[in-house]
Amino acid sequence: MDRSLAPPIRLLETIPFAEAKKIKLSKNVEAYLVAGGKKNIIRLQTFIKASRWHEPKKLVAQICARMLKEGTKNYTAKALAEKIDFYGATISTKAHYDYVSITLYTLKKFLPQTLALQNEILTNAIFPEKELNTIINNSIQQLKVNLEKTDYIASTGFLSEVFGANHPYGYEVCQQDYEALNTDNLKKFYQQHYPQSAKVYISGKFDDGDIAIIQSNYGSLFNGYQSTIKLPNYEFVYHPTKKIITTPNCLQAAIRVGGPTIAKTHADRYCLNILNIIIGGYFGSRLMKNIREEKGYTYSINSTIQSYLNGNYFLISTEVGKDVCDAAVNEIFVELKRLRTEPIGDSELQLVKNYICGALLHLIDGPFKATGVLKDLYDFGLDTRYFANYINKVKSVTANELLACAQKYLKEEALTQVIARC
Repeated sequence: MDRSLAPPIRLLETIPFAEAKKIKLSKNVEAYLVAGGKKNIIRLQTFIKASRWHEPKKLVAQICARMLKEGTKNYTAKALAEKIDFYGATISTKAHYDYVSITLYTLKKFLPQTLALQNEILTNAIFPEKELNTIINNSIQQLKVNLEKTDYIASTGFLSEVFGANHPYGYEVCQQDYEALNTDNLKKFYQQHYPQSAKVYISGKFDDGDIAIIQSNYGSLFNGYQSTIKLPNYEFVYHPTKKIITTPNCLQAAIRVGGPTIAKTHADRYCLNILNIIIGGYFGSRLMKNIREEKGYTYSINSTIQSYLNGNYFLISTEVGKDVCDAAVNEIFVELKRLRTEPIGDSELQLVKNYICGALLHLIDGPFKATGVLKDLYDFGLDTRYFANYINKVKSVTANELLACAQKYLKEEALTQVIARC
């Protein structure tokens, strides 16, 4: 072997990615199983429809999820935390835009005990007023800090412009929204939405005996209750705009450029994903080379495509020195114009193809990562064929196809600019 010669680079032929095994834990609970790993650790992720889309007023879903561990009928918050620590487990709760997630990491040998603790917060949370007041006060203080940060202001402002100020994905919060919350709001929301059906993703090193234990625990958790609350119709007509938000005493300006885009299921999404990588989706992207390496305007700049169940957007984001803000925005649009007017060179396209194939392998490395990818697919009615098709598209895509895609979906006049600066 001549170690002075680099090995040949080969594009990925296939991706070793299997579907999750789907079972029913009960009439109202579907489970997806992804076995793997060498350590005796199991992760259970329970997803419930109790998100922003279902709340009667702002912040109810977020604070409800946050308070699930702040006291139950049988445990104080401190006692519950000590019990979870005793078994070497972690339980985290979070309200996402489309779901609430309850994530349990547990040692295999303590699965029955930790499941009982998880069940406690899912069925017996009491939302004590003292703890709620503490969370509200802390949240208000954090909000005041965030409202002095240009990155926070620009990000929330961008979503508001893209989806609408009253939309679940776009609304912004203020101190009065926190102060309007009370325990009755949270208890009612908890009682109406947490008993409904759920999806559970089980990953790690488990066997049939563990699944039987999980099944016996989940069997009585969710009764399939359907709330009679009619959800509002969040219609919003998007109009591209340029918005400058003045922030006193800032050190940096925050730039957000983007707008609504096509769904993950759209036939053109593969090409758009590749364009996103080229423009700002990896460390060697065009935006990084131009605005970081050549101009020195920023430490980091990136682009992303975010897909939710009820909306999708493309976004370029960065923070730059306030004195070079206008120049940075101009360079962003210079790079977008290049994508629309100049075919991508062979060497750059080959480099990006190699990067994407390697990134896909890293994305599914281990059962926990693979489970996250599978959930993102299943949420949109997709399966692992999505990645097989993606690889085929990466291998076959041409510069002219990408040029046409950029001209279709990255038009300058369709993009919103939100800039927070002094």
